[in-house]
Amino acid sequence: MDTKNRGKEQTNRKGMICMENFTKVTDTLLGIYPVEYHVHQWLELELHGGNCNALAQAIYEVGYFLNSQKKRSPSVCDEKLFHLWIRWQCAFPGRKFNFNKFHGMFCTMRDFVHTYHMTGRINCSISS
Repeated sequence: MDTKNRGKEQTNRKGMICMENFTKVTDTLLGIYPVEYHVHQWLELELHGGNCNALAQAIYEVGYFLNSQKKRSPSVCDEKLFHLWIRWQCAFPGRKFNFNKFHGMFCTMRDFVHTYHMTGRINCSISS
């Protein structure tokens, strides 16, 4: 993560890079604190318990799938969204997807992929 941007990389299209390199980011974060320090021990449990890394990988996979302009399979879409849901449940047991981005992915985007077999940008210009 770029410390100069203070988290803005999630909104300027670098979020995919962050998810792709999630384990490198968390390893660096762990390196900030000495092993015997309680924050390091807490981070070790939270980050390397496997759940956060698996969730980051699932977010990356869905993001990669949705950013493509290629023809997309509805069944692959469902599989990736299902894996994301499972990874979320493992990382945050009992917490629901109660925010707009996940609602949009699991409802609106899924329906779009099932209807048009595509995601990404489309050109809607009408030529005469």
